[in-house]
Amino acid sequence: MNETIGRTSVRVVLSRHPVAVDCARAAGDITGQLAEVVVFESGRAFIVASSSETVLQPRHLFGSEVALTSHEPVIVDDRSLSAALVDSSGTVVGAITTLRSVSAPLEIDAIAALGRVISFVV
Repeated sequence: MNETIGRTSVRVVLSRHPVAVDCARAAGDITGQLAEVVVFESGRAFIVASSSETVLQPRHLFGSEVALTSHEPVIVDDRSLSAALVDSSGTVVGAITTLRSVSAPLEIDAIAALGRVISFVV
């Protein structure tokens, strides 16, 4: 486990982290839709970076985010696309999510790659 994460929460570490912010913006540019990096805590998603201005806000989990607990790295549903953020122990701690379903394989692969990049921070 990352020593920094051991002392503080993932939400604190990723909040407005430059990697998370850049990945959220890239996901938004790739898909043309709102994209968020969220951390799962207490059954909710906390927005820590976004392609818009809204950050540090809690919201309900989307279906694709809930489904990430099935150990699939990427989930696409009719409302959203989420790629897992995984800590060094293999636990899903959050997601990078676009707020619409993305069907193009290149977009799905790109969001999955951004999720892996953010996972290096946690």
